[in-house]
Amino acid sequence: MKRKSNLTKLLQELTKEELIDEIEKICDKFEVVKDYFQIDLTGDTSAYVEQVRKKIAGQFHTAKGKRRNPKASRLNKIITDFEIISIYKEDIISLLLYRVAETGLFADKYDYLLPALLQSNIRAFARACTMIDAEGAQEKYKEQCAAICRQGRAIYFEGELDNVYFSCFNETPSAQRK
Repeated sequence: MKRKSNLTKLLQELTKEELIDEIEKICDKFEVVKDYFQIDLTGDTSAYVEQVRKKIAGQFHTAKGKRRNPKASRLNKIITDFEIISIYKEDIISLLLYRVAETGLFADKYDYLLPALLQSNIRAFARACTMIDAEGAQEKYKEQCAAICRQGRAIYFEGELDNVYFSCFNETPSAQRK
């Protein structure tokens, strides 16, 4: 608590030019701070979200389409790193759902999924649904989440995604079939 008050006191004592210099110094030293200010000041996250989507997809296959062995820890870190600069919850929800969908596509294509990645994927879906519920955005994400549940191979997910879906939307994903 004392450090914060000392920092506040120091910042209040600086002139406008000195504050600008300090912010520029911090932005030059820490790329994440520069990215945060860029997002916060413009409100445009699209380039950053697309960059993170590419990183997530890159965990599953190379640019030439060769299969990789995705690691849950790397996928988690990619999203966690984005959360540091994120100002919109919907971006995080979108990336979590993208990660879950990509994992499902990988499992379907290669008939392969490590237990650690499976469990991490279920937790990511649960986290996304919790955030959706907290934001009151069920209508916006209902069909996307239902599609992810329908896409997931029963051999891997054994209804676990359906249970998470039900806890958020109070219906089964099959009720969303078109």
